[in-house]
Amino acid sequence: MILDWRSIGIVLIAGAYVTVCHAAGEKSCIQHFLAAQSPAPAKVAAIVKNVSSAIGLARQIQIVPCTSVTDAEAFVSDGSNPLMPEGSEYIIYNPQWVQQVAGDHDTELVTIFGHEMGHLLNGDFTANKAKSRHDKEAAADQFAGCAVARLHGEKDQMDEVLLRLRSAPDGSAADDTYPSADESLEQAHTGFDHCPQPPDDKEAGQPPTVTTTVKTVGSGNAAVVGNGNNVSVSK
Repeated sequence: MILDWRSIGIVLIAGAYVTVCHAAGEKSCIQHFLAAQSPAPAKVAAIVKNVSSAIGLARQIQIVPCTSVTDAEAFVSDGSNPLMPEGSEYIIYNPQWVQQVAGDHDTELVTIFGHEMGHLLNGDFTANKAKSRHDKEAAADQFAGCAVARLHGEKDQMDEVLLRLRSAPDGSAADDTYPSADESLEQAHTGFDHCPQPPDDKEAGQPPTVTTTVKTVGSGNAAVVGNGNNVSVSK
C-alpha cells in the first residue's frame, strides 16, 4: 500500500525548551516548554520545515526538546490541559538521543523526524488510533522514506539509521511490536521510490512552492523541572 500525503500541509511552530518531565510524562514536557518561551532549535526546526515544504504540507506542529523522553515521540493533545488545545500536535524529542543516533547527518535526521511527522499525518492518534502499533510504525517508516526522497537524501544513510533503530545489538528485532528491520527498510524504500508529487507541481515534476512559518515562542532561559522519569508514546 502506498500512502498519499499530497493534500496535507504544515505550519511549524518551534521552541527550544529542554525539560526533565515527571510521571505526568509528555504533557508535563509540553506544558513547561510553553511556559519557558525559549529560542527555536534551529537544526530540528529547519529539518521539519524542509520536509513540510518538500512534500507540500500545511498544518501546525510544535517541536518540544525534552531530556526525559528516551528518543523521539509524536503526541496529540486530548484537550485535558488548557494550555494544549484538543487536537494540537507535537513532536517531543531527546536532543542527546538524536545526537547519538543521527549526529548532524541531514538524511538521518530527516528519517527520524519524518517518521514522527508520519504518525501525525497518518492520524495515528485520531482516525487510525485503533490500528496496531506495528502497522502505525510501518506506515510512518513509509512516510520517512518519502520525506528523504523529496529532500534528495541518500537511501543508504536512511537505511543505516533504520537498521540501528530497528535492530537489537545481537541483530534480532529490537521490539516485537515494531516492524522488523527488513520490513522497515521495505516500507521506507516504498515511500522513497513512490513518493507522490504535490498536486500543483505533479505535471512539472518540480518541488512544490509552499510557504511555511517557523515561529519562536518568546525568549528567555530554559529551566529543568521534575524528577526525570522516562515516558513513551509512539516512536
